[in-house]
Formats: sequence, structure tokens, C-alpha cells
Amino acid sequence: RGYQYVGGVVGYASSSTVSNVYNTGSVSGTGNYVGGVVGYAGSYATISNAYNTGLVSGSSDVGGVVGYASSSSATVSNVYNTGTVSGSSYVGGVVGYAYSDATISNAYNTGSVRGSSYVGGVVGGMNAATVRNVYNTGSVSGDSRVGGVVGYVTSTGNNSTITNVYN
Repeated sequence: RGYQYVGGVVGYASSSTVSNVYNTGSVSGTGNYVGGVVGYAGSYATISNAYNTGLVSGSSDVGGVVGYASSSSATVSNVYNTGTVSGSSYVGGVVGYAYSDATISNAYNTGSVRGSSYVGGVVGGMNAATVRNVYNTGSVSGDSRVGGVVGYVTSTGNNSTITNVYN
């Protein structure tokens, strides 16, 4: 439990690898960047072979596995979430927000995802990022910009790419 940069395993990871880890406990933050495994995955962070089964709650940038996957080649792969994820904005079953050159691949969510805006079964929102080989079977609910796989997609600079996904 904390304010921001809250993770079930790591709060803030940058230029590092977080692999072969899991979380089964509840993770909560009253602010931003809250993740079941990692709160904030910064530049050159690699999150792989990880999962969350616990309840995850926060305000913005809330994800079942990673709250926020930042720029410069942050990678989230071979991960899954089965826990309930809730927040206000940018809420995702796997990643809350994926930004600039972040890649989310080989991931799935089966947990319930709830938020107000920018809510997705796998990714809440993404900007110039890549999402591939992912799926969602959990319920997704919100008021605005809600998607079964991705809630909101935009591109600043590089294009956002979504391939081989289903809900």
C-alpha cells in the first residue's frame, strides 16, 4: 500500500530486468503508477515471465501486471493477470498505460477491469507503442474510451501497432 509507484514486487524499475516473479496479494495506491507486479517500468526495463492474481487498485495508470510502461524500449512479455483491477483512468488488465516504443506481447487477462475512462481488458491506453499476441476474457467496464483489449490508442511520433489480439 502506498501513494504512487506501487508494485506487488517492484515499485519502480528502470534499466533493469524483472523476471520469473509473481504477486498474489492485494496492491493499492492512492495515486498513479500502480501495478500487480511493477508500478512503473521505465526506460529499458524488461518485465517477463510474471503474473498477478491479487486485487490491484489505484487512481491513474493502474495495471494488473504493470501500471505504466514507459518509453525507450520498455518490454512486458509472457505475463498474465487474473486479479480484479480498478482505478479512475488508464486502467488495464495487464498494463495501465504503454508509452512511446514500449512493447506488450504474449500476455493475457482474465480478471475484471473497472475504471472511469481509458479502460482496457489488456491495456488501458497506449501512445506510439506496440501490443501483439494478447487476449482478454475478463469483464471490462467504464464510462468513456473503454475497449475489450485496448481502451484508447493514439500516436505521437511513431505509430501505435496492435496485432493478433482477441477479446
